[in-house]
Amino acid sequence: MKKLLVIIAVLTEIFILKAKAEAEVIKVPLIKLTPKKIITLKRSYSHYTIKIPIPNRWRVNKAFLKLKYMNSSLLSERSALVVKINGYILAQIKLNPFSTEGELKILIPGSAFFPGYNDLTFLVIQHSQTKKVCEDPFSPELWTTLYIDKSSFEVDYTLKDVPLRLSSVCNFLFDPKIFPQGKLNFVLEKTDPKYLKLAGIIASGISLRFDYRDVIFTVSQKLKSGVDNILIGKNEFVEDFLNKRGIKAKITGTYLKIFHLPTQVYIDSELENYIDTKHALLVVSGKNLKDLECAAKSIAVISFPFPDSDRMIVKELDIPKPLPYTGKLILRPGYKYTFKDLGLLSHTFKGIYPLPKDLVFYLPSDLLIKPNRYANLYLHFAYGAGMRSDSVLNILLNGKHITAIHLDNPHGTVYENYKIAIPAYLFKRGINKITFMPVLTPSVTGICELIQTKNLFLTLFSDSSFYFPPMPHLVDMPRIELLFQDGFPFTRFPDASKSIFYITTQDKRTLNSFLNLIGLLTKKTGYPLLGLNVEFKKPEDTDKELVIIGPINTIPAEFKESAPLKLLAENKIYYPIISLKGSAVKSKISQLKETIKKVFHKEKLNKSPKIAVLSKQISSFGDKKGLIMEFESPSKKGGTIIIFTARSSAALEKMSKVILNPAVQAGCSGDISLIELTSPYKVSSVRVGKVYYVGELGKVSMPTYYLRKHFYLFFISLFVIIALLSLIILLILRKYRKKRTKNVEEYIED
Repeated sequence: MKKLLVIIAVLTEIFILKAKAEAEVIKVPLIKLTPKKIITLKRSYSHYTIKIPIPNRWRVNKAFLKLKYMNSSLLSERSALVVKINGYILAQIKLNPFSTEGELKILIPGSAFFPGYNDLTFLVIQHSQTKKVCEDPFSPELWTTLYIDKSSFEVDYTLKDVPLRLSSVCNFLFDPKIFPQGKLNFVLEKTDPKYLKLAGIIASGISLRFDYRDVIFTVSQKLKSGVDNILIGKNEFVEDFLNKRGIKAKITGTYLKIFHLPTQVYIDSELENYIDTKHALLVVSGKNLKDLECAAKSIAVISFPFPDSDRMIVKELDIPKPLPYTGKLILRPGYKYTFKDLGLLSHTFKGIYPLPKDLVFYLPSDLLIKPNRYANLYLHFAYGAGMRSDSVLNILLNGKHITAIHLDNPHGTVYENYKIAIPAYLFKRGINKITFMPVLTPSVTGICELIQTKNLFLTLFSDSSFYFPPMPHLVDMPRIELLFQDGFPFTRFPDASKSIFYITTQDKRTLNSFLNLIGLLTKKTGYPLLGLNVEFKKPEDTDKELVIIGPINTIPAEFKESAPLKLLAENKIYYPIISLKGSAVKSKISQLKETIKKVFHKEKLNKSPKIAVLSKQISSFGDKKGLIMEFESPSKKGGTIIIFTARSSAALEKMSKVILNPAVQAGCSGDISLIELTSPYKVSSVRVGKVYYVGELGKVSMPTYYLRKHFYLFFISLFVIIALLSLIILLILRKYRKKRTKNVEEYIED
């Protein structure tokens, strides 16, 4: 009887674990699935589509949509709001002019979804109250507003069994369609720099697979239930670890294998093994650290569904060295890119007000953009016949109108290599966006006349191209905002081979913070950090950029002393009071005289008046705040050190998750960013430290460094050069004159 009860208890516990693994319900605000808070649908017929991501490992049982909306005073008999999923109508409601606010609740069957991006479409057909037979389809009172920020989407799903194929790493386990975020746990044989480097390389590759989706990483000494796990260790450790969980494995060479996740439950104080088929255990192993690194890099670079076996023995891995300033959508000045290279495929704009399309790319953060150069667009496009002559293709750069192409041929036409020159100074470092916004007008637009729109189209082809001229690399630092822009300067070499990550403590929360930061930096470059360098003690290689991660009390005093916010026993805090922009209007001669005067009197030069109070104080650093500081390395000119710190490792881990928020990243700038770790995550940024300059490949020649930092040296150098040239010319003229006068004297004597 007792044995029967134990069996029943075991089966019950397994059933509960199985139910937890299979049944999941996620409710997210609809604003998490689209960037717009409010959508207003205008005109007599209008629609908007939101992409609903459904990952391959989900089997959707049902979904629930709650939508809040408001409509204008419409003709209720002929006005309706229709909701569709992948073309199937889910609901249709009449828009009531006497009850303009409403809430729509829709139950969506699971069969309506498919793995991929599903189209959730809101369509309105709306007419105004009028006694006329005909109405203006563009009447301003025709509108319906959808409050996306007050709406939600809930999905009930069951996890599918993980296919025991390594190819599932690419399109099943690590899928950007998994929302709200990805989760992964690492189990390491040792928590030393060598093993943490391997975890960082794998985390970088996995973050790349998740693309735009955030990933939260953890490190532990045991398997974590309910999430996918990765086990990293040498052969003997891995074999023993798996044997204790009922899995026999014989490991030889560089070894990769996927298992269903083995878990353990306590029944009557005894551990019982249970296999969770809904989650995976990836084993990364080898005979030595060289084999382990080869296996880790192999997992990081798997980018398409192969191999279809459950294990792989890697014989050799050849990784080309990446060029500087290469990464996802990062342009190398001096090269020509097609729109397809930049992710914009051929697109046809249809109708009177078609939705615009964006060409998005990054310029290196240290690019010194010269004002007298031009970037060129070479467009290949075609448009339809029968359009009115006021039709145009508007082109905007970062939201500002820069030019328009007149589509004035009533017969339609095709253009190839249509060149548009854009002044380079209109671009900015970091992300840039060129928007194509056509306005296509029908030739007949009168009320009660047939308005033909089927001929209104413009096709922009993907073989169109963009060229940005070569520019030098030089930027004033520190600028924390550049880190969140494209990882600069630590990912200037996209594999991070020229940077060192110095982790000040082996606390697990600090290690989690390190992996979360690795994932963030990888997303900024779109390239796995295969050249990662990790240290647990002060690095001796001073030629590399340095990232310091750890609680404030574990950071060496020498780094605190160099930081702009000196959190020592007696803190040194700069409180900026005022910074005035602008300068007095003076002639160039007057400015030069004033500069030389200040140089010889050793007066400090400021580009703009700035007043900051230095406070020496004994005070504490709050546990609900995180701190990021960036400053010049004291041992390398133009070298950068950045510190991620908080009062405790728990607060540091919290900060590593908070900075994944785009709004928090946008608030970080200057050389100090103080982040509140409680919602709504306010950020306070300031720049109080010394300015330094970073140039090509992070190495700046001494003349360039000083001429850029102390601009008055340029005038002095120019004066010296002119003086030397004048002296040389004077000496040559004297010598020449002496020679001529000598000949004249000889002639007179004769």
